[in-house]
Amino acid sequence: MLETQTSAFIAGQIIQGKALYFYDAAKNNTKTETYTIQGEVSTLNGFAVYTIENGKLANSTTYSVSPTKDTLPIGRLLNQYTSSGLVSKAESFTWDSTARSWVLSAITQNEYDANQRLSSRVFSFVQLDQKDRSDFFYTAKNDIAIDVNYRWNAATTSWTLESKGFYFYDQASALHSPGFQVRTMAISPNPSAGKIRLDLPPNASFQVLNTAGKLISSGQMNQQNGEIDLSSFPAGVYWIRAREGAINFVGRVIKQ
Repeated sequence: MLETQTSAFIAGQIIQGKALYFYDAAKNNTKTETYTIQGEVSTLNGFAVYTIENGKLANSTTYSVSPTKDTLPIGRLLNQYTSSGLVSKAESFTWDSTARSWVLSAITQNEYDANQRLSSRVFSFVQLDQKDRSDFFYTAKNDIAIDVNYRWNAATTSWTLESKGFYFYDQASALHSPGFQVRTMAISPNPSAGKIRLDLPPNASFQVLNTAGKLISSGQMNQQNGEIDLSSFPAGVYWIRAREGAINFVGRVIKQ
């Protein structure tokens, strides 16, 4: 078991929290519990359970814990992988407390090129009947050069260009960079009105950007208990980009 603690100064008060990470015999993280700390008292406010198959995250389920100790499902994620071990499809679900069942909310489908680099990603918002696509292009050194983003137009049954992102590298980075791989990250629950959990290495750094490319938030996963709180963000769509070493991760989340 691994424990991490965090402190934040908000509205003149120090808010403390901690997370407990539980592992199986193969050192896979199978459960994470998050707590708030007041004085000497730690209160469980949520947890996530992970199913690992062949060393990969097959599914995860997140729960919240109320002050009365009631446990409520929040989100669920199901992953499928390519033969190379990269995520090919991810399905996100939210919990319908009335029907007491899971409701499919979003689908992510990824395609990779011959060098196992992410080449195309389609994100479908099931409840909003909306689809977005991003295509990625690389330099000869495997650094990402361009990302092109589209939205599906149901009226014309075609993709409409939304934006393009261009990446430039100075001579120093070109000489010393080993080349960055781009992978997708699992995000749950998605959509979310509050906290989301990212399937990222503990030491990864992250950035949250709006669809205009404006930086909204940034930090380190080991300082966030593996979570990002979206509750203060306006409703909308956000990009999350993260990096650990030579690996970049990308994801998209809906804030309700």
